Amino acid sequence: MKNKLPGRKLLFVVKCGLSATLLFAAVWLLDWDALLQSLSKIGPVALALTVVVLLLEFPILGYRWHLMVRDHNHLGLAVQLRIYFIAIFFNNFTPGQLGSDIYRFTHHKKTGASGKVLAALLIRERLIGLAGFLLFFLICYASEGFGENIPKGPGADLIQGAAILCVVSLIGLAALPFLAPFLTSLSKKMSPPWIKLLAEVAVTTTNIGSLRQIAVIMILTVLGAGVIWCGAVKIVAMDLGSNASFFMLGMTAVLADLLRLVPVTIQGVGVREAVFAGLFGAFGLPPEEGFVIGLVAYVCVSLATVTIGIIGKLMPKRKLQL
Repeated sequence: MKNKLPGRKLLFVVKCGLSATLLFAAVWLLDWDALLQSLSKIGPVALALTVVVLLLEFPILGYRWHLMVRDHNHLGLAVQLRIYFIAIFFNNFTPGQLGSDIYRFTHHKKTGASGKVLAALLIRERLIGLAGFLLFFLICYASEGFGENIPKGPGADLIQGAAILCVVSLIGLAALPFLAPFLTSLSKKMSPPWIKLLAEVAVTTTNIGSLRQIAVIMILTVLGAGVIWCGAVKIVAMDLGSNASFFMLGMTAVLADLLRLVPVTIQGVGVREAVFAGLFGAFGLPPEEGFVIGLVAYVCVSLATVTIGIIGKLMPKRKLQL
């Protein structure tokens, strides 16, 4: 344990350094006067409204989680939402938003749910969230005339490449259910316990239910993680007076969110703002606007996750509903 702590501290210091470096590089390359002018346009009313809109995301995604897990722990919706809201709070302190997963795993395990099943459900939620992001990106791309409304240049080429990658990734995700039988067959031929465990988790992960259930869960995902998140970003952009369209902001926000999950910085600080600034510049918009929009939007995300955690803690505890 003593040997691991210095390594963890060093990793934390490196991540802090990368976040600071990315932020400094982005600010250094931008027009400081334009950056400060953009920041001065953001008012408290827009900030408050953005946080309120972001809060709407959590009941929707919490209900999605309830639909996924209710057959395995028999908790009522109110109990599920309370656990989910508190769990979201811990994403502020863990890389890759793992805090929510760990909290839910721990608390649902107390209800008697199988650890293997819970692990599979959490992985499934991640995959569904990824699929929802990719689908929302393609919806935004199609709404922008399949890139025709994006100024020709590096921005258009980048978005077109991202759209192709989204399509390929969605096809790959759709093919995952066919992998489970292969792993099951492999586990029967090979004796290592970890292969059998992997096969069991894979089967549960990919057993996503009927087409109706899949449709409902995907609608909730696109609405919560896509439309509402982009709507909050749009409020910040409107208060700033930006000309960025809803769908252009949607593509930018999706790419920033996906890239910030790579655990190379502290909570994606520096990555998300740099992505917003870079894409705005590639779209022919002021990169300073993109930097400020990304910065303010993610500050509001942090405020919303803290607020929803407090709301969850204040919700009355309820007994297990069998």
